[in-house]
Amino acid sequence: IRSQSQRRRYSQTTVKRLSSLKRLVRAGHRISDIASLSDEELQSYIVESGHTADPKNIGPLRIAVLGATCTSLAQALRAHPDVCQIVIARAAPLPIDFNTSAQPLDGLLVDIASVTPAITQQLIDVRARFGQMGMLLIYGFARERDLQVLRARGIQLARAPATTTELLKALQDFRTVFVSAPMMTEPTPPKFSAAQLAELASLPTEIDCQCPQHLATLLANLIGFEQYSADCENRNEADAALHALLCQEVGRARQIIEKNLQHVIDAEGIVLTNAPQA
Repeated sequence: IRSQSQRRRYSQTTVKRLSSLKRLVRAGHRISDIASLSDEELQSYIVESGHTADPKNIGPLRIAVLGATCTSLAQALRAHPDVCQIVIARAAPLPIDFNTSAQPLDGLLVDIASVTPAITQQLIDVRARFGQMGMLLIYGFARERDLQVLRARGIQLARAPATTTELLKALQDFRTVFVSAPMMTEPTPPKFSAAQLAELASLPTEIDCQCPQHLATLLANLIGFEQYSADCENRNEADAALHALLCQEVGRARQIIEKNLQHVIDAEGIVLTNAPQA
């Protein structure tokens, strides 16, 4: 799809698929062997490759360096051509608006003097947008709360001025994550409706296995907290980054419980009379 300015726009599904294909090709698979695989099959190959691929066998990582010290950072990294190739060097750290399909990247180094809650949210958005691409934030000043949120999102941190040793270590970590980390996906909407969870929670207690009741109660609490976090994200600008993270992570936990609850329902032969989630 093209925008009014004729820029190509890709769906999240397409971007995730292309990212999976890229990872597998870099891990040694031929594109002709994997291009026709389903998304589920690609994920299975990624998991398998994560146990067998050697990060040392991956070529130089393609890196973007953004921020006021981009010249000195790029100069330090160019002394190690076997480790990385500088694709982009730009003095402005934000916004990150370049097209990674035109300039494929494996890692992003961002130098920001002062990290505010608003910048924290922008970095989280960048992390979500670029998926498994490695990301290092070099910062001067920041609240510990914001740093904790960034760490939880898989963003590496280094206090300015970052040494060459710190930069090379971050790139080595990029390689390890690139090969072995599972693809992170956004949580799907709740699988079970409130009426279904209430029905499961009220099953007769004389049934030997009370897992349906316990799991239904746990799920209802997770869904409630997930919604609470989403509401806080919208109304409390200062804590938006933290609550955005909580909402996503609780959503992933909820999906795990939903999967196991469905296993219990199938094993116990439970038939729900209430309508599924719209």
